[in-house]
Amino acid sequence: MTSSASPIDLSVIIVNWNTASMTLECLESLYANTAACRVEVIVVDNGSQDGSADRIIQTFPNVTLIRNRDNRGFAAASNQGIETAQGGYLLLLNSDTIVCDGVLERLIACLDDHPEVGIVGPRLVDGEGRLQLSARKFPTLRSALFEALHLHMLFPRSRVFGDQLLSWWDHRAERSVDFVEGSSLLVRRVVVDQIGLLDTGYFMYSEDVDWCWRARRAGWTVAYLPEASIIHLGGGSGYRRSPKLALEACKSKIRFHEKCYGATSASLLKFILLLGAALRLARLWMLSTVTARRAGDATAKEKQGLRESIAYLWRER
Repeated sequence: MTSSASPIDLSVIIVNWNTASMTLECLESLYANTAACRVEVIVVDNGSQDGSADRIIQTFPNVTLIRNRDNRGFAAASNQGIETAQGGYLLLLNSDTIVCDGVLERLIACLDDHPEVGIVGPRLVDGEGRLQLSARKFPTLRSALFEALHLHMLFPRSRVFGDQLLSWWDHRAERSVDFVEGSSLLVRRVVVDQIGLLDTGYFMYSEDVDWCWRARRAGWTVAYLPEASIIHLGGGSGYRRSPKLALEACKSKIRFHEKCYGATSASLLKFILLLGAALRLARLWMLSTVTARRAGDATAKEKQGLRESIAYLWRER
């Protein structure tokens, strides 16, 4: 993609943790659809136990590989990649993504053509081509309550209940948004120099929301670009399959509210999250016979995650 002597325009940073096959597929799509500029690829391995690091460097020897001895979390690992990167543009890219033809060129062109835009995100779709809601408004206590009561799912076309997810909007037009998901996020180097690295207080989740919050407060525009499309296989449901990630998602939401809205907002959010977790757990228990038949172990893990989140929120209330 580039020689070591060439200046770098774009640095792509991928965090890998026990996702060897997906990361290799992501890298293959990236190299097959690289932008018409000088690109470097940095993979940060967070202490994987599946042989990921060795497989990655054997298959793609031009990748810059950073090996961590343990899982440092997404924000900390991404920061390692950012600090290593030489590009004027930095792309955070999840390992469970597939880069489509022309995506990088379009994202870079957006920043080139719009100097006021500091961060831009593409349109995300799942493996079946279904839209994922990756362009959103900042979360608030009101949107958290709607989520706890599942009103955002019952009335997705409502401009009130679907406000935070922008689920009422068709996501077909380019527009300025509050934040774009960090699974695929292009940022200017000068923005990072101005607002700082990702907050490592977030182990996983909400670090992208926090980053966009800081960028917007510094005067930068965050843009959503639907002409650029990336396949995101994960789709944001991983925390439901992992009790640890469910708890981290809960902690990250609280941290964002405390940082951006204050201690009172964070305290109120804890009660809202407690309500939401309790309602969801009750629903799972009521449907346990049917759900277990369909989902088996996944349902049990989701229940465990909800119980651990409830216990944490009760202690921290």
